[in-house]
Amino acid sequence: MPYHGSATRTRAISSGLVVWWCATLYQVVYLASDSLTFAAEATQAGSLYNQIKIAFFACIGIGAIVTAPHPAIRRRSLGQLLPLIIYVVWAMATLLWTSSLEVSIRRLIQFVFILAGSVGLGVGFYGMIPSGINVLARHLMYAGMSTACLVLAISGGELNLANLLNPDWTSSARSIWGYLAPPILYALPSLWFITKRRRYLFCFVSVLFFLCLFMLKVRSEGIFAVMALVAVVWSARKRSLLSAVGLLLAGITFVISVLFLQDSLSALTETIMPYWARGERASTVESLTGRLPLWHYLTARIAERPLVGKGFGAFWTGNEFANAFNYVRWMATAAHNGFIDELLATGAVGLAAFLVFWGFGLAWSVKLMQQPGCRRSGALVMSWLLLFLLLNTTDSFLQEFARFPFSASLVGMFAISSSVSSSRIAGINIQRNQIMAFHRRGVSTVDV
Repeated sequence: MPYHGSATRTRAISSGLVVWWCATLYQVVYLASDSLTFAAEATQAGSLYNQIKIAFFACIGIGAIVTAPHPAIRRRSLGQLLPLIIYVVWAMATLLWTSSLEVSIRRLIQFVFILAGSVGLGVGFYGMIPSGINVLARHLMYAGMSTACLVLAISGGELNLANLLNPDWTSSARSIWGYLAPPILYALPSLWFITKRRRYLFCFVSVLFFLCLFMLKVRSEGIFAVMALVAVVWSARKRSLLSAVGLLLAGITFVISVLFLQDSLSALTETIMPYWARGERASTVESLTGRLPLWHYLTARIAERPLVGKGFGAFWTGNEFANAFNYVRWMATAAHNGFIDELLATGAVGLAAFLVFWGFGLAWSVKLMQQPGCRRSGALVMSWLLLFLLLNTTDSFLQEFARFPFSASLVGMFAISSSVSSSRIAGINIQRNQIMAFHRRGVSTVDV
């Protein structure tokens, strides 16, 4: 059974997480908004503040797993690290041909630190305490609410009805939306999970979250958040075949309605598109805000080393910023697609290894959903893992692992991994006790 743990240990780890999150918000406000023209220098030199923050996160995770009891459960959970270990070994192998050895070594050390913190918190803290997924959902909701308050504080002087109705207006926090939006996106399914008996609270807070996302003018990311929310709601309930057929018929009806009512919907489209475009030209929107030409350029760079890549975290260094700018005519510091960035760094081998590991995490969530009383917890973690994959289609989180979605998803993944292992051990112990009871009463287990 999960370990209840001492109150002192729980408070110490929780306090450490609060300090780490405050340091993260400080970094977002004062460091993440630096000019992109210094991206090359920042990548080459690194950030001492960021390195200290990552090391502190690793210390929290290592402390959690070292002080956790039940070593048998811990060994079983850590034994499921094999797919991730394969990816890390391959990332280390890329040091042999990396284009920037210094950057690759530094980023690999940071990656290992983040893994230590995430796995340690998942296995040694959230996976050991009672209702650990519930506690993690609360913590993610608090992170989302604090980020939403930060968005409102930054844009407070600009928040009025005229700006909200102006399609061209964007909040002053827009420049750092990539750091502000993810905690809010992850908080949405978490909010639904912990407000089971208080749906009015879910409606109120979710309106606040969507207001902040609207102020940040996120587009595809908001759709991904809604998809994750629908996934957790639908998966958490045992739907009948009739309801599945009804959902399918509703989708078909919607598609037919759009096809036959295009003229009637044109006014609605003309109203929505300016907000979707954020005042940009139609050609910019059609190119996914410049992503398509960037991906076309990077596809050619992938073809140079399709299997092994340029080295872990080593592509976006030196002259690559200028080369990308000369092709797309805007300053790109990442591929804006995590899968492309992974192919550039570790090649097809590294991307395949990582996706296999992520597939194991999805399998753990499905396995947890099949256990009595754990369906909602498994569905919640599954929504986080799916949201991470969706976000990587328009942004880069695979190689930019220091950002929020990677560590949050990884903690949830290993929390349910520990829960599945704990439940398996508990089931074995119950079965062993039943067999011993039968033997004491002289009853054969074959007859039973």
